[in-house]
Amino acid sequence: MANPQILIVDDNIVNVKVASAALSEVTTNILSANSGERALAILNRVRPDLILMDVNMPGMDGYETVRRIKANPEAADIPVIFLTAQDDIRAKVEGFEAGGVDYVVKPFQHAEIIARVQTHVKVHTLTRELAKEREAVMDSINYARRIQRAMLPKVEQIQARLPESFVLFRPKSVVSGDFFCFFDRDPWAILILADSTGHGVPGALMSVVGMASLSKIVEERDIFDPATILDELDADVRKLLNQDEEGGNDGMDVVTVAIQPARKLLYYSAAMRPFYRVRNGETTEFKADKMPIGGALYGEKHFSGASLPIEPGDTFYLATDGFADQFGGEDGKKYMAKNFMTLLARIAELPIAEQAAALNEEFDRWRGEQPQIDDVTIIGFRL
Repeated sequence: MANPQILIVDDNIVNVKVASAALSEVTTNILSANSGERALAILNRVRPDLILMDVNMPGMDGYETVRRIKANPEAADIPVIFLTAQDDIRAKVEGFEAGGVDYVVKPFQHAEIIARVQTHVKVHTLTRELAKEREAVMDSINYARRIQRAMLPKVEQIQARLPESFVLFRPKSVVSGDFFCFFDRDPWAILILADSTGHGVPGALMSVVGMASLSKIVEERDIFDPATILDELDADVRKLLNQDEEGGNDGMDVVTVAIQPARKLLYYSAAMRPFYRVRNGETTEFKADKMPIGGALYGEKHFSGASLPIEPGDTFYLATDGFADQFGGEDGKKYMAKNFMTLLARIAELPIAEQAAALNEEFDRWRGEQPQIDDVTIIGFRL
């Protein structure tokens, strides 16, 4: 940084002049204060790039002054180098605990103070630049989140056709690799849940590809059969990502169900992700085809499909793997699919309106202090 602004805080005018003279090789932009109180008043108006702080001053000493500076969010990031005649470890520790980044012992050498000031000004400048870049990136990601959320169906849309239903959607990051779609195409109610490769921004980009393709398949091509939907989605993803020529493992695991509520029938097809039915307190897992949408070549793909009659009280669940794969508990292990199926049997006894909260509570209980490792999405419905 050219001509950085440096604040020297020292009650001894000779020390201020000596430090200013030494720093003339670094900058001409020097401010000074003869007390901690005066330094705090200056910081209300300006934000220097570095502060040289004397330790022993009348009234408020250097340690307390720095504590107050660090308590101010607007000034907390300014690096502080202490100036002191004390060269013992206790004084240094107290200074670091107060928030200082370095020490210069009096009488200081010009070369030493110049080197230390230049180093910390450079680090501070780079830190500020990184913070600005991060803010710009987060602004973009938050905007992407708004776009992604706008593309997802509203829960109210699903509940208008499937009144007893819920959606639990917990992205790991600001944006998600999990996504879901709903299409009301009388007599069909079509629910699709997908888990894209990765999470965060890469997963979110895949989710946009998937949602756009599914909208065309169902709404423009009038395809309602779940197996055919997956065949078409696979072809679209491979084409959009040019995977037949360039390869690549990007893709998604998808489960699709097409329901005819009046006839109490459910048709399904699944790529890598099973779905679940709870009937009379017992959870049944309906297996998926062992090949994803997109990704590595599997020869000529054709997804299988089947139908299920729906009996009164049946509750169905579509879920990505984020819940079952979450680490937690006393031993820090995965929740596991078996325990997840047991959990579904337990919560199925609850009113649908309470089930998302019950799943959320169990996830947080299990996770404890562990970080969430993946996106979590669960959709449940009962006819």
